[in-house]
Amino acid sequence: MKTIIAIALLTMSFASHASSFQCKRYYKGEYQGQVSVTANSKAEAEVIAMKKYEEMGQPVDRLECVY
Repeated sequence: MKTIIAIALLTMSFASHASSFQCKRYYKGEYQGQVSVTANSKAEAEVIAMKKYEEMGQPVDRLECVY
């Protein structure tokens, strides 16, 4: 039982450890700016950044998110 609790606590600590990503937006092959997002992974950062750009009405051909 103690092992299960320890694993659950460890898993929650990893899941709650979000990082800051800088996501650059490219449109028609040219850099157009960047946003900062907080996410648990690069894939999640890309989803969040895409949503931000859509809300701002900014077109995106390609995103590049880095930690």
